[in-house]
Amino acid sequence: MRLATHAIAKSVLVAIAAATVASAGTPVSASTIADSETTAQIRCGYYRDATGNWYGHCDEGPRTDIIIRVESHIEGRYEMCVKPGLTKLDDFAYYAVYVGRLCNAG
Repeated sequence: MRLATHAIAKSVLVAIAAATVASAGTPVSASTIADSETTAQIRCGYYRDATGNWYGHCDEGPRTDIIIRVESHIEGRYEMCVKPGLTKLDDFAYYAVYVGRLCNAG
């Protein structure tokens, strides 16, 4: 029964997050783990592992920074500007995707 309760709670949170309008303004910037050696080894796109939630931006020269939309059980839906490499997402993120826009992550 506990799994069913968790699934219902997750469904409600997903519905709330889906109904939330994306924040306006400048996208949030995050710290990224990247160098030429690790970029070749990272997983591309959103994934979760034992250490947390990640977005892997796979890019081969010239560098392009991109905007991703992150969906989180706690933070709702928000956008981030990320550099090539791995970007740590918040602990409650359950999805992230490239939105088709570029940015400058510094």
